Amino acid sequence: MPGTVRLLVGLPLFLVADARLHQRYSALSHGSASQATATEASDLCQPPTALPCDKQQLVGRQKVEFHHAFNSTPLALHSTPESGYVPVTDRDYLFFLFFSPHKAAPADAPLLVWSNGGPGCSSMEGATTGLSPIMLFNAKPGAHGGFSRVMTSNHWGWHRHAALLFVDQPRYVGFSTGTGPYVTTSREAGLDMVVFLRRWRRLFPEHAHRSLIFASESYGGHYVPAWVDATLNANAAPDVAHEDVLPLRAIYLGNALVNRSVQQSHHSWNTFCHAEGIISPSVTSESIDKTDVVAHLGYEPNMYDFRLESQDGCGAYGYDYSRWASTLYSEPFRRALHVCGKAGADSFAGCTGGCHVCIGNPPLLPFDEHDEFEYSAALSRALQAGLRLTFVYGKNDLAVPYVGGHRMVMETLEWGGASAFRAAPLEPLLAEGTIEIGQVQRHGLLTYMQIEDSGHMVFADQPAAGILALQTLLPDMDHLTQRAVPPLLVIGALMLFAALVAVVALGSGERIYRHIQAIADKRFSIARGADESRSAPSADESEQSADDHYVALHK
Repeated sequence: MPGTVRLLVGLPLFLVADARLHQRYSALSHGSASQATATEASDLCQPPTALPCDKQQLVGRQKVEFHHAFNSTPLALHSTPESGYVPVTDRDYLFFLFFSPHKAAPADAPLLVWSNGGPGCSSMEGATTGLSPIMLFNAKPGAHGGFSRVMTSNHWGWHRHAALLFVDQPRYVGFSTGTGPYVTTSREAGLDMVVFLRRWRRLFPEHAHRSLIFASESYGGHYVPAWVDATLNANAAPDVAHEDVLPLRAIYLGNALVNRSVQQSHHSWNTFCHAEGIISPSVTSESIDKTDVVAHLGYEPNMYDFRLESQDGCGAYGYDYSRWASTLYSEPFRRALHVCGKAGADSFAGCTGGCHVCIGNPPLLPFDEHDEFEYSAALSRALQAGLRLTFVYGKNDLAVPYVGGHRMVMETLEWGGASAFRAAPLEPLLAEGTIEIGQVQRHGLLTYMQIEDSGHMVFADQPAAGILALQTLLPDMDHLTQRAVPPLLVIGALMLFAALVAVVALGSGERIYRHIQAIADKRFSIARGADESRSAPSADESEQSADDHYVALHK
């Protein structure tokens, strides 16, 4: 779920959260017309006194058969997903959903660990709206009509390049459960994630060899730096066992809020509004108001994509998450996922829309209150430690605008390559060698991308760009630094070669024509075959690397 971002006083209300927090606060009574008082709400936000299922159900890993939840034929998945719970204390259990990598992925493909933002929003959104091999098609934009609740296959899933581990965290978010205290800071959540990953790797020893990519969006700009800091500290402990060292290699952050003072400044917001033309050029005040934007656009914009009109109602914030959330919390779906009893009611039932009704919802359970953790410093430390870091921002997002994101990357990350990165140009990001889908700036381990025609979730709005961003983090992919050969030249060369062969072998003009046409018709399958056998590119393999780049954007 896109992050609940608490903005500086004076910035437009729809830039998140206060409107969203009010909706979540109202949802405490799970959809009743009366709003709970602060005292009543605080009582409702106490940790449970008992688990919602037998403790034995919280042990181990179980196969997930989604067609059982939808009374449909089984999806054509490369392998069966698995779900379960991992204890992070003797009273607290984090829920996970795992997808092994596609057969075309390398044997040493990394494990990408995903959390949605919030704070307090379930990672099942990422798992069901674009990242995994399965998808609840049109779940968000089609909630007012067009969402069939049918599970489909997703050929843009990131499983073609990595194993995928979706984690509902911090404690009690999504389907996670327990009887211990709430976690109310990103730093505490980071400590839990170290415990979770160590125990998950023991539960899945066949995947323990995989390096790790930490990935998130929106408020994940707070989560992930805290995970990274906790992981580096744990790995450096003098008494750490070899099997407990977490092989962290890279970080992915989408439309991430990392540094409030830079990203949520009036300067960043005003520059964004004028750059994207969502405000009249005649408005020159230093504090652009929500009413200025609405007056210029002529409608209330969706805070996650200003091209869309905002949806409202129970469970709606920007998008209407109500039908998606009710689908996730339906009894067949919970049974398919092996959810512990009615765990998840505080995140999916009523008007919650997939975000825990209490976590990050002041005055109930404020998250990162009086925060002194240095998130930019933690990411700087990651770069100094040799970790790859990629930021991706959809340019139509109001919640965490790309202008502030770029300023954060340029101004707050201090590492050995900082000066060279700042001197690097912001260049066109091309698909097929000719179509500009965004802009990219890169040096060494750090990549920044801003994507055209995309809102808060690039992986859902522009899946090809999302995959290209992921590939910057993979050891055998480095497409952004290669000079791409235009695909038509590659195809033309193949067709010419085929024609010459056919002249000799077939000796017939009609047969030559049919042979050339067959080559052209199969050009995409030829490209896919090249991708399945890919290896790390070398300087002598630039043409093959360019072809791989073409394939990656079209698979």
